[in-house]
Order: sequence, then C-alpha cells, then structure tokens
Amino acid sequence: MDIAAKDSCSGLSPMEIDAIGEVLNISMGSAATAVSTMLDKQVTITTPRVSVEPLGLVEYSALEPALSVKITYTEGLSGSNVLIFRQRDMQLILNQLMGIDDPPSDDFALDELSMSAACEVMNQMMGASATALAEFLGKAVNISTPEARIITPDYTFSDAIGMDANQQIVSIHFNMDIQGVMTSEFVSAMPCDLAKSMVSGFLETTEPEESAAPPAPAPSPPEVAQSQPAAPLPVSSEPTTTPQPQGSAAPPCCTASAAANTTDVGVVGPGLSAPSLLSALSAHRGVGRIPTLSAYWCTGLSTLLSIPTLSALSTAT
Repeated sequence: MDIAAKDSCSGLSPMEIDAIGEVLNISMGSAATAVSTMLDKQVTITTPRVSVEPLGLVEYSALEPALSVKITYTEGLSGSNVLIFRQRDMQLILNQLMGIDDPPSDDFALDELSMSAACEVMNQMMGASATALAEFLGKAVNISTPEARIITPDYTFSDAIGMDANQQIVSIHFNMDIQGVMTSEFVSAMPCDLAKSMVSGFLETTEPEESAAPPAPAPSPPEVAQSQPAAPLPVSSEPTTTPQPQGSAAPPCCTASAAANTTDVGVVGPGLSAPSLLSALSAHRGVGRIPTLSAYWCTGLSTLLSIPTLSALSTAT
C-alpha cells in the first residue's frame, strides 16, 4: 500500500470533504450546461455524493459494461480525474447528437468512431467544468484531451486511474438526467492530493477567520483638554428692529436696499436667487415685505440654507 496516498486521504477533514462536493457541484453544473447546449435538451446533474475509500471498493457494477474517460490537468492543478460511464448511456448521447431517436440495440459495441465522438463530448463537458473550476479557484485551469477506454478484465479501473486497488481515493457519485432520453449515473474518481488541491485555496480564506485570536481591546481615547466655555452672546434689551448706529456698517450678511420694496440683490446660493427667497418668506408671513432682520438671524438663516453669503435679505420697515 502507498503510505503517502493513505495518509493524504486520512487527513481529509469533514469540512474538506464537504468543500470537495461543493466545488464539484459547481463545476459539474457547468458541464451539464455544455451537454444541454449540445443536445438542445434539459440536462440535470445532481448534488454529488463524496466518499473516501480504497479504489478496489468503489462501486460501479451498475455501470457495466463501463467506459472510462481520463482527464489530466495540465495547468493550475496536478493529477488526473477518471470518470466511469455506462457504455449504453454514452451511445444514447451520441445518438441524440446524430439525430437518432432509437435506443441502441442490445448487442451494440462502441467502435473507434464512437469512441472518438465520446472523447469530443467529454472534451466539451469537462472543458466547461475546468472553466468553472478556474473561476472558482481564481487561477487558470487547463485539461488534456480526454482519453476514452472500455473497462475490461485486461484494462481495469485501477489501470485507468493509475493506482493500486488498495490505495485510498476520493470517489464522487453523480446522478444525471437528460430530459426524455435517460436517467442514469456516473462516477468520478481522483487521488486525494488532487482533491485537496481543489479546495485548499477556498479553505485558506475561511480557516484563519475561525482560528484567529480574539481582537485586542481598543486603546482608550486620548484625553482631550477641556476647552473654556464660549462667552455668551450679548443680549440687547432693544428691539431687533433698532436701526444701526450712524456710520456703522450693516451686518455682513444683510445689506438693506435703498427702497423699501427693492430686493434685487442677485444670487445668494447655488440655483437660489434672493428675489425668489424673499418672495417665499413674504408669502409665508402673508405680507408684501419682510421686516429688517438682525445680524443674528441673518447668520442663522445663512447656515440653515447652506449658502456662503446672504446679501440684502432685509427691507426697511
């Protein structure tokens, strides 16, 4: 027994096994789409059932006489994935491609031409799977041309995958339904190292979050010197309509017009003119003019309207 291969599989955690199923579910979903496009029929590949077991115990007797298709990864991943199909199922797919609705006869045999066509079908199917896998892993993934061989006593499943029958592998069973054509299954088998490499990048993004130490307490905020309270604004006992002392300048935000009803003071803010503002204020108060505004209220109104300056907002009473 290959001890390294055994240890590789024995180290697969339940989380890794679940992740393998999810990754293959995504990639085989794209493969189903590729087959559906070729056949112009709805194709469904169900959620995979993942097992870790010796190669000699992988159950595929229901698929005999069986056809093996080997896909070797040439970029992004290292290793081979072997798929086992029922020969009759593959012939049904080929018949659909050729427009033949009749099922294959009981004594049919896959000839060289059929094997070549089967490789092309698998090339389309697994090419789409590799593209989805590349998008998931965030790196380029390429495959070799698929190699199709019929499983016989002289060419066994072990020969197809290149491993001894007692070595541990990851086997994945799928159900496949092609609308109006067939409902069947197929098996995918791969070395444990290949399976682990498929999910290593995915798990690296989640494991640190689970094993990370609790965050250090946030540093206490620096002490801020107490500022002196602002001096209170002077409150005048005189009414706010008291005129400005002789010779003093009007408040910076309010410059009265010469005439009582003249409010042509230009633009006081983006898209807002003083006349329109005064008109709105006058309408609100129900009078044709507004009283003189104190500097305090002019400043507040400027802040409220978010405008830099407010010119000539008041009129003489």
